[in-house]
Amino acid sequence: MMLMAAVLAKALWSLARFFIICNFLADSVHLLHDWDLERTLLNLNWRCGEVYANLYLSCIVAGQLLACFMVIFDSNRQVAAGILSLLANLRVASNPMFWNMEMYADVFALVIAILLATIPPHRLVRCGFLFVAYLTYKNLNDGLPWQLLHRYGVKLLIIFVLSGYRLKWSTAMLLLLLATQSFQAYAWWELPYSLTNMPIIFYKRFQFWQMVSILGGVLMTAVHTQEF
Repeated sequence: MMLMAAVLAKALWSLARFFIICNFLADSVHLLHDWDLERTLLNLNWRCGEVYANLYLSCIVAGQLLACFMVIFDSNRQVAAGILSLLANLRVASNPMFWNMEMYADVFALVIAILLATIPPHRLVRCGFLFVAYLTYKNLNDGLPWQLLHRYGVKLLIIFVLSGYRLKWSTAMLLLLLATQSFQAYAWWELPYSLTNMPIIFYKRFQFWQMVSILGGVLMTAVHTQEF
């Protein structure tokens, strides 16, 4: 029984770690798919020319993929965390539309989630992640009939996970609510691809995969809450 529990915990830890880096894997895929649009948008914002725009995008894609594989294969995880944290800030900083504290708070939450995936479990880091997730959680589903549940339930469940109260049920409910909100509020795939829509698509896409990373951080925190 103990062996089964240890195997399950290790599997959940690996799954959570993969969720956390999904943001960067997805961003790399999107950059490769929408290379011309991303290059044009970057050139319009910075007047850097196609050569430097291509160089910037190449460095972002190569750096993200390299760091993600380092995390997946458990190689130099601290170096990978530094690379991913830097690239997350660069991606936001390269688009002036997202120069606001709200966006950088989201990046900060992502950075802490990366730390969860790349350093040994530590209570302070897990508490910090849940605290930032609590502060940065947004209620964007005003049309949902269960609006109050999304507005207050998620934050209450974060507290339950942090304290270890009804851990399995609170974690399952939290993951369900966050996943539901991700598909309801950040459905970037419903927007047609065009230069005009790219800033909106970038924002929604970032927030969608940001929520996936938060799901991974919540799952990772729940796996190790018994060590608190």
